[in-house]
Amino acid sequence: MNNKYQVLFTPLQIRGKTIPNRFEAAPVSMGPMHKGELPAESVCSEVDIHAKDGYGIYVIGEVDVNPQGLHAGMGIRYDFKDLSEENLTGFRWAAETVKKYGSLALIEINHCGFQSEGPEVYGPMEMTRQDGILVKAMSQADIQKVCTDFADTAFFMQQAGFDGILCHFGHGWLVQQFLSPATNQRTDEYGGTTENRCRLAVEILQAIRTKVREDFVIEVRMSGDELDPNGYNDKEFLRFAKILDEYSDIIHISMGSYNNPVATREFSSEYHEKGCNAYIADELKKQGGKALVTVVGGINDPDTALEIIEKGEADIVALGRQKYADHEFITKLKSGHPELIYPCLRCFCCFSGPADSVDKEHWSPGCSINPMHMRYEYEHMPEPDELKKVIVLGAGVAGLYFAALAAKRGHQVTVLEKEKETGGILNTIKADVHKEAFIRYLHALDANAVAAGAEIRKGEVLTEEILKKLQPDIVVSAIGAHGKDIPIEGEETNQVINAIGAQERLNEIGEHVVIIGAGLIGCELAVFLNEHGKDVSLTTRSKMLKVVYPLHGLALRMELFGKGVKVFEGIAPERITANGIYMKSADGKEEFLKADTIIKALGMEANVSDAQDLINKVNPDIELIAIGDAKEPRRIRQATSEAFLLANHLGTEFRPKPQKNNFGPPS
Repeated sequence: MNNKYQVLFTPLQIRGKTIPNRFEAAPVSMGPMHKGELPAESVCSEVDIHAKDGYGIYVIGEVDVNPQGLHAGMGIRYDFKDLSEENLTGFRWAAETVKKYGSLALIEINHCGFQSEGPEVYGPMEMTRQDGILVKAMSQADIQKVCTDFADTAFFMQQAGFDGILCHFGHGWLVQQFLSPATNQRTDEYGGTTENRCRLAVEILQAIRTKVREDFVIEVRMSGDELDPNGYNDKEFLRFAKILDEYSDIIHISMGSYNNPVATREFSSEYHEKGCNAYIADELKKQGGKALVTVVGGINDPDTALEIIEKGEADIVALGRQKYADHEFITKLKSGHPELIYPCLRCFCCFSGPADSVDKEHWSPGCSINPMHMRYEYEHMPEPDELKKVIVLGAGVAGLYFAALAAKRGHQVTVLEKEKETGGILNTIKADVHKEAFIRYLHALDANAVAAGAEIRKGEVLTEEILKKLQPDIVVSAIGAHGKDIPIEGEETNQVINAIGAQERLNEIGEHVVIIGAGLIGCELAVFLNEHGKDVSLTTRSKMLKVVYPLHGLALRMELFGKGVKVFEGIAPERITANGIYMKSADGKEEFLKADTIIKALGMEANVSDAQDLINKVNPDIELIAIGDAKEPRRIRQATSEAFLLANHLGTEFRPKPQKNNFGPPS
């Protein structure tokens, strides 16, 4: 291990138990479970492969303590008063799986309050939800039942073998609804003052502690700030935390609300700083208290984790989406190879936002940079039946990802990159500070390919001589794509450039900029230029951001509209003049936009390769396969997915059977 990171592997003691390192796996739901059954086959694989990485604490998520607290499509309908072995089966498996890798096994328990699916819905106050459902104000009997249900669920989890529970008191669920002045205006002992609004949380924790063993760990997850002008702020959170410190072993700082995950930083975007919640953890540590402090939020590299721990801002750092991006994060760090870690891009490929707002046309769950996520059947791929000699054309995302995996599986891989550096199109966004993780990802791709044994030749292109010398069985074309160019009348009278590479030409770009095209490339460029003082007008003939991961689209809209970028939808370029550009709407109305520089962000088209002609001259039996943008311009997710499948299937007829899930009615 690199001694620089040694502190991240120093143990902590808690209730007679040892936390072996400073990493916590933030909770992710196991999905619906049924009596006498294990979780879904795919979930079993996911829990096992993530737990294998060796977290100090591994938290299974999210379990609703009773059916009344269930959020639609998210929770587990379960009778936690039934302590039969049959009923314990699935949870016992989860606890044993986590603990066999040396982690403390915790499970998150919750009640969704007025956001529950019903049929009867309860919350702090009587209200009518936007969907017309009547929410009833909780009576003292209702409150007592919730406390009992939390305690019964905790006891059940103790019997299942868990080392502790994480009580979810954040993200806008029931307990936060009581904590928040925005949702709790009760006039009894559960409303009004900070102490009163914290009373439900105290009573839940008291009920749990009286029912479980002395060595059972209680972690409390809270939003450190609601980031809502009508809610509580970080200062009142500290008062809540001081009260709950008496009943908690760990206080886990998250942020915000499930129903507004980007603006409230429940899920941080690339426009939030790394470790974005650490300042609140630091305030809590300085306040003093017996509970350990965990912080989650935008921690996607070991240096950010190290800084938080070394500064004493928290005792433990929690990794959420980073688990998906690289399920060997801790393993690589511990083995002395942090350069091999693939960082989470915070692109929201894995999380759509609130389930009732999912844009299913443009989103399905997965990970942009780890194609094994949702495909864990590939973890146990047998060795290839036949090892191949491969030439890869292009060292961008698809080419490097394929090279790393194919070489790791034993194939002889040579990568030819015509430029003097690897990375392909990612090199054009280096100037954008918000793309820092993308550049680290670029370096990790290169490092993993080299570590696996692939040969990378920079400044070289495919020739007949190379084909004759290397005699490959297959040539993989990963030469990427370039920006589309559609001619516009009068463009010779003004400075017109392509969006690809525009960040690197900042000094050439004038003060007034019109961007033609409001897809992902155009919108991200508009944010970049606006932050560098340019007056930006963003135009599109239809709607902006039509194809984008939902929450990244939300983050971009917040940046664009929050910082004054002018957006014009439903207009198309008509003609360019020396002073700007005339645009025309569908009804024929013409509008002039002042511009010193006009930037075309009209999408991408695949680069053309002459590889097939060369192959035909040398040996027509050599197979040519295109992947990534060379096949069809899309996203990083498609590039890595095609590279992953090709590398795994190369040299073998074996195809793993897709794993089943049980997201449905009981079997």
